[in-house]
This record gives sequence, structure tokens and C-alpha cells, in this order.
Amino acid sequence: IKSKVFKKEKNSNYEKEMFKRLKYSFVCLKKYLKKDYRILDSGCYTGELMKILKDNGYSNLIGVDPSDYAVKVAKERYEVKVIKASIFDDLDYLGKFDFIIINHVLEHIKNLNEFLQKVKGMLNYGGNLYIETPDADNFFISQSNKYLPEHQEAFQQFSVEHINFFTKKSTNNLLSINGFDKLRLQSRVSVIAIVSSI
Repeated sequence: IKSKVFKKEKNSNYEKEMFKRLKYSFVCLKKYLKKDYRILDSGCYTGELMKILKDNGYSNLIGVDPSDYAVKVAKERYEVKVIKASIFDDLDYLGKFDFIIINHVLEHIKNLNEFLQKVKGMLNYGGNLYIETPDADNFFISQSNKYLPEHQEAFQQFSVEHINFFTKKSTNNLLSINGFDKLRLQSRVSVIAIVSSI
């Protein structure tokens, strides 16, 4: 598993499955996007989803990730703009956004309310937020190597890196408490996808 996660060889099963997951993310969020939107991908890692957006005509994209490695790969492999930072940093200089993506990030965040309030403060009035996170009500395991590593090992989805676990109900409650209105909430095998607005 370690080599699949950290080497990320081009055209590996891991990369193909990750690309499929990100294409699903794109399908979920594209109906809420306009080509001229300012889009922030918070915790974008190496920028694969930003690359999909770029390839589909979205050009006003900025990613934020705390990893030096991720920023380097985003620039060199995908030619997308990623800033080495965290949403908890002072990012006022970036301005406001029409759409913010938090794709498989929320499960890693210690202070969820503070995080969501920072995100809310970065959205334009009427802006939208897309969150995708593992669905604790719907994990699955397969021995097939055609799935991502977290689906090949028992309890892998309960990674030590995941300090929060969400269901559709808890995700909706968290967003509601933080002043977001649900536009769409759906579940797919092991994943919750939600679009909210302020």
C-alpha cells in the first residue's frame, strides 16, 4: 500500500482509481459551477481535481495545500497554481471565492467549526461549498486491486489520519450549525458528496 500511495506511478491502478473518484467529484460539482467562477480547492494535494477542472474550461483556479511535495507536483505535473498554506493561515490576500472545494479533507481537520467558519469567510455572498468525505455508514472492502488501497484492507478507512467520521446526517448537521444551506446531498459507495451555500 505504501508504494501505491507515495510513489503514484503514472498509469498505475492507484492513479486510475483516483482519477475515477475525482471524475465522480467533478460530475457532482459541475452543475453548480460557472466558467467565470473563482474556485478554491482547499487541501487539493497535488491538484488532480484542479487539472480536471482546468481541462473542462475552468481557469480561475487556486489550490491550497500544506505539503511542499504536493505544491511541487501540482506545478510540474498538472500545471495548476497551488499555494503552500492551510485554510487556517491568513489568506485574506487571496480575496473571496464563488466556489470552494473540500475534497476528502474534512475527516483530517481537528477543529471543524473553526475550519468551516474560515471557509465561510472566504466565500462570496451566495457562494457554494463542495464537500466530499468518506461515509461511515457505507464503507466497503474488496480484495480486488482495482480499488483504492483504503478499500483493500479491513478498517483502512479508519485511518489514523482520519480523526473525524461522517454520515449524511452528521455532515448536514455540521454544515447547518455553521450557517450553510444544503443544496444537494448524495451518497455513493463509501463517499458522501454535499453542495451547500451561504
